[in-house]
Parts: sequence; structure tokens; C-alpha cells
Amino acid sequence: MPPASHALEDRAQAAGASPADLLLAARLAGGRGNRMLEVLLDERALAASPDDPWAAFALAQSLYLESGAAVAGEPARRIGKLLREAASIPSSRFVERALALREGRGEDAERILDVLADEYPTDVRVLRVRVREAVRRGWAREGEEELELLETALPGSHDVTGLRLEVLASLERWDEREELLRALAAITPVDTRWIGQLASGCLVGEAVGLTEGLHRSIDDPDFDVQLVRLMLENGDLEGALAALGRARERWGDLGVFDQLALVLAAGDEAAMDRALAGALERNPSDLELLTLAWRGGAVPFYASFVVEARDFAAAHRDLGNDGDVVLLLDQAVERIFADGSSLYYYHGLTRANTPVGVRRASILQPLPDAYFIKIRILKPDGSVVIPSDVREGEGFISLNQVEPGDLVEEEYVAQVAATGATRDGHLPPYLYRFADENRTFGLSEYVLLVPPEIDLLVDGNFEGLERSEQEWQGLRMLNWRAERVPPMATEPFAPPAQDLMPWLNYGFGVTWQDVGDIVRDRVLPVLRTSAELRAWSLTALTGEDGEEQVRSLVDALINTVESGDGDFAIGTAAGESFANRRGNRLGILAAVLAEAGWQVDLVLTRAWNERGDRLTVPTLDAFPVAVLRVSRSDDEIWIDMREERRGVNHINPLFQGADGLVLPLSEPQIPVTLIDRLPTFANPELVEEVTVKAVVSASGDALRQGRGKRRGGQAQTSSVRGERGPSDQIAMIYRQMAVSLFPGADEISGEIERGDGGAVILLELTAPRACEAEAGQLVCRSLVLANPVVPVLASLPERRYPLVLRLPIERRLELDLMAPEGW
Repeated sequence: MPPASHALEDRAQAAGASPADLLLAARLAGGRGNRMLEVLLDERALAASPDDPWAAFALAQSLYLESGAAVAGEPARRIGKLLREAASIPSSRFVERALALREGRGEDAERILDVLADEYPTDVRVLRVRVREAVRRGWAREGEEELELLETALPGSHDVTGLRLEVLASLERWDEREELLRALAAITPVDTRWIGQLASGCLVGEAVGLTEGLHRSIDDPDFDVQLVRLMLENGDLEGALAALGRARERWGDLGVFDQLALVLAAGDEAAMDRALAGALERNPSDLELLTLAWRGGAVPFYASFVVEARDFAAAHRDLGNDGDVVLLLDQAVERIFADGSSLYYYHGLTRANTPVGVRRASILQPLPDAYFIKIRILKPDGSVVIPSDVREGEGFISLNQVEPGDLVEEEYVAQVAATGATRDGHLPPYLYRFADENRTFGLSEYVLLVPPEIDLLVDGNFEGLERSEQEWQGLRMLNWRAERVPPMATEPFAPPAQDLMPWLNYGFGVTWQDVGDIVRDRVLPVLRTSAELRAWSLTALTGEDGEEQVRSLVDALINTVESGDGDFAIGTAAGESFANRRGNRLGILAAVLAEAGWQVDLVLTRAWNERGDRLTVPTLDAFPVAVLRVSRSDDEIWIDMREERRGVNHINPLFQGADGLVLPLSEPQIPVTLIDRLPTFANPELVEEVTVKAVVSASGDALRQGRGKRRGGQAQTSSVRGERGPSDQIAMIYRQMAVSLFPGADEISGEIERGDGGAVILLELTAPRACEAEAGQLVCRSLVLANPVVPVLASLPERRYPLVLRLPIERRLELDLMAPEGW
């Protein structure tokens, strides 16, 4: 950074910075493209000098530039208010007019331009706008008059000359335009902006001559590309080929040079073959080049694996008829290249058995930018429907012509990019699963074609899969397949799905740091705030210490923004989410704290009982849950917005003690790290305290008084049920509570006492024949408290999977038993 810039930033960061220093530093930030910092500095300048019209004007400009094309609502109203405060500055009218145009207020924009023309008739900025407006509207005479005034005020200006060319074109005075272009071509030194104008004006030869004279002195590959195109347009094929050769020698093998080579080879089959082969050698997964080669007769890499849909469906006609939908064919073939890129071929065949199955079969989810080989509907009568109403949505395609009994065939090829431009690594497009809960699978097959020099890491659950490996056309061919797989059965308290169903993951040349960087690149746009969000946060972030401030902010956020579809929206700016007052609460929280100077880390995690699993091959799917770790000075605070207000300095017990991936957001230059264990916190809501006093009569009946303490969500639910239920149903509610604790309870009464620590449920009941005399002893079986989990497990059919209790509840029991006299 230049010393003067560094000194200016130091002065602007000082507590008592002057408005002039702040405004100057803001312009520096804007020139560097840092709109967020520009707005922040302008906000400080206006706060330091609220009556200064220049500060209001500067903030209006920076807000307008920051908001982009989406300015509307409250941001637009604030910009308008600032411009009114800056009305004494003539330039404010230009921003006001631009704002009116962006909001679609054409009449207001015309009125503002008329005012400018009346007040500043000779101002060159006004004249330039009026000339462009006249050209746009086709007002030839008015445009000519305004242009003459502009040429008088700014003789020799290139911008004015460009306007003259536009005016001549709009007036269709082509001879004059050509004469002006020839004159411009003769000026020394030549301005490169006229080269394109010469070419578009049918003066290609002059454009070529200018470009040849300039290209040695201009260090830009785009300029050499322009020369090749101009020579080709001028009919000089040999000159274009020579110019392309020189460009390759100068700049290396750029992709655009391969495109030019193909254009130059058109009509020469041998030259086209050579150009295409060279281009594919340099970029083997380029789908445009490959489809050109396939149309020319080259054999696609997936050709040997293609399945004929009708024959395959006939062979599996008896499969999955008892379900709504059956996935008869789920086939993927991926050809991986040494540079980390790959080509992914997919062939799917789905049969819809019911109207519910029709809805599922009608939704296709191809990879982005796929090259479709087939999308068609195969009818039971043998006819084929090619959908004409294919509608693309956000990551899916919807079909409208599917009916029960139809087969939906989907076949495509997609390119999968390497993990980064500077490293040769590869991750699969997604984790491939060979079963799911809702569908029967006919044939599920994944084929990998890998160069032998690649050290491929493979991870997964391969139980029930057929696996093979062989050499295929100089490549390693790895194959995993499963046939006739029924829907995966589910049951309570089972292990995670990834431990039950077969799945596959693989990769090479990728670390967890790479995965974290990929995710962080997608997440960083979330930190973009807005003027509205910044103003709101000034009153929301209050308190004596760090935790109090965060609690204040979370409380205000919950009161202001609805939870929406999720607490974290990757790629959606916090300012945009705040303007909608819906969703992305965690993103808004991260943006506000980062801008306020907190250290903000996004921690991706998963359930604690999965800790240490599936780490062999880094993957984007390993850690699906996001929490925040924020710190300032010595305060470190964890935030889990799923828990809302309880999530400050606390995270859901399911994720306590889990491993995670830490992505520093406020300082993105800090490397991503894996942490072995997240902290644990007190979880009083998972502790049940029950105290029972039982008085046993001589008949064996017991009068029992139960006192159970509940916290958190359990306490809230119990209070609502016991206090807000219909009066004629409250007795039934207490009976249900009592029976869940004491089987056989009778004559039940109860009440609920609420306190800061939760809710205390008081129950009084009689247990008939609670105790019985056996062999000289009084045996009181029914005084044993029922475990709420045990009846559920006891009622289950024979289990398929091991029992997993991911959130065990701690129960503390105290029994005070008063035996009858004589016992």
C-alpha cells in the first residue's frame, strides 16, 4: 500500500477522525471496489457532520452503488432522503435521476433532466445526458444541436467523438460516419477504441492495419485475439493462421486460441481433426469440444455401458409393483482425468406406479450445465413422448406429461470441474447411494474410469455391493453394483442412514483445507450487510460484556426476522435477508458481529456419535450442520440458532462433543482447520428429577405423591398442556402424565408450579394393589417408575438394526416409602 494511502487509513480509523479524512478514505475504498467499507466510512462522516450536504451526498452515492440493480423499498427511500439533504449540490440531481430510472419512474427522470437543462444549460454533463437521451428517442435534430454545443465545450474529446459516431448512426448518415472513422484511424497515436467501430463500419481492412501496427506495443492477449478475428473477417486466412501462431508463442495455449483454431480450420477436415485433437489434449473434459468430436464420429467414453431402456424395463417388469415408484435403472459412469476434471454420464429409468409416484418421477435433478442425450417418456402402449414443456427450476427439471404406468428416461453427460484452478484434485459431484427409503432399485451401478497413475482414495459402506476392478482401454475400471434392492426399512432408534445403506465416496489430491476453502468461498457473500442492517445493529448490539451483547443481538434478531426456510442461506447476503425479514438468521448474526469487530468462525459439525467417521476422503457432505464461534478479547461464545435464545453459549446436545470443520470468516486468510471435539455444556433439559412419597395401607393400596421437575422445551410443553388445555380435558391430561410414570394409577389430581428453573409437576394418586404379601414379604412392584423409552422399545417388532440412543436422558429418582404398620 502506498505510504499516503496507509497514513490516510490510519487517520480514518482513529476515534476522532475528521469528516474530510473519512470522506477521502471512503473514496479510496470505493476506488478499490470495497463498497462495504466505503459505505461504513461515509456513515461515520455523516454521523460526525450531520448537517454537511457533501457527507449526505457521498453516502447517497455509495449506497446507490452498493445496492446495485436491486435498490428498492427502505434503501431507496433513504437514498432519496439523503439526496434531498444534498439538494444544494448540483451533482445530486444526476444520482436522483439515476435512482428514478432504476426504480422505473420514467416521468420523474424526465422532469429531473428538464430541471438540469434549465438550471445548467451549458454543463457538459447535462449536454452529454441530453445527447444520449435524444439518440435513444430518435430525436435527430435535438441530438445534433446538443452535440454541437458539447463539441464546442470539449473540442477533441474522445467521449464526445464516440457520441458523434452514435448520432451519425442513429441518423443513418453512413458516409459521414465512415469519413469520421477514416480520420480517426489516421490520428497518431491511434486510440484502440476505434478499432471495433472501424470493423463494425465495414472498414475491416483499416481495422486490421491499425491492429497490426499496435499489437506489438500492447501487452494483452485479447488484442491478439482481436487481430486474428479481424484478419479472418477480412478474408486473410493465411494471415489469421500466422497471427494465431504468434499469439500461441507469446501467450501459450489459452482456451480461446483453441476456439480460434477450430474456426480457422472450418472446411478442412484434416485441419479440423488436428485442431480438435490438440484442444481436447489440453482440456479433455470440455463438453463443447467433445460433442463436436462425437458428432464427427468419435466414440463416447460411455458407449460400452449404454443400456437399452425398453429391454431393461421388460426384464424388470415384476419389480417394485407394490410401491408408488421404482427406480429401475440408476447408472453412472465417470471418466476422471489427471487434471482433476471428469466427465459424468448418467442413465436413469423410473417407473411411476401411482399418482404419488407420478409426482416423484416427474422431477429430474441433473448436474448443472448437463448435455442431455435423452429426456423422454415411454408409454405402456409402446409410444414415446418427447416432453416439449420441460421447465427448469432451481437445480431440477419438472415434466408435465407423466401418467401412472409410464417410464421416465433421463440420460445426460456433464462436466465436473477440478477442485481448483491451481491444483489437480477431484471430488465426486455427490455421494452416490445405492438405496433409499422410498424406492425399490432395479440396477444401481457406479463405474469409475481412472488413469492408472492416479492414487484414488475410496470410502463408503460396501455391504451388499458387488465390486470388481479391471483394466479397460488403458484405464483402471472400478465397478460397484447392486441389483433388486428393496426400500431401506426404517425404525426408531436406528443408526444413521449412512451406516445402513450402501454408499460410495472417492477422490484424490484434495484435503480438508481444500474442502473448507470451497465452502468458505460460497459462504463469504453472506457477510455483505446493508445500510438498513447496520443502522438496526447499532441499537441491537448492546450490553456490558460480550455475552450480554450477543444475547441482546439474538433477542432482537428473533423479534425482527422470521426463521423462514432455514437459519443459514449460503450465498445470500445478510443485508438482503434482513430486508426480507425472513430466514438466514445465522448469516445475519455473523455479518453483524464481523462488522462490529468480532472474530467470527463458522463451524460445520454433525451428530456427536458420528465423530471420527468418514474422514478418509474429504467431502462437502461430511458436516451438514452450522454453528458459530465468536470471540472478542477473552470472550469465546458459541451460538446455535436452532435453539433460538437458548442457543447463546450453548449448542444442541446432539452436536456437543462432535468433531467439526472451522471456517474463519472475519479473517478468511486464516487456514481452515479440523477440530476433534466441540465443547459440551450443561443440559438441564435432559435431566429428569422425580421424587415420590408413597404411603402403603394394610390392604396393599398405595397413596402416592409425585413431584417431577422438567426444564426447557419439556417444561414449556407441560405448562401449555396443563394450563391452557380445555377445562374438561385437564383431568385427562394429568391422568396421561401420571400413567406414563406410574402404571395402574387411579384417583389422580395434579397441578403445575412454574419457576425460573422450569416447571414442577405435582401429582397425587392412588395405586390399587400396589403391594402384595409374598412369602412373608411385602412386594411393591408397581412402585417402580416406568421408563418412557422402554414401552416404545418393547412394542417394536423384531429389530433389524442395532439400538442407538443419541440423546440419553439422565433420570434422578428418589423414593420415600412408608410401609403399613407391622411391616
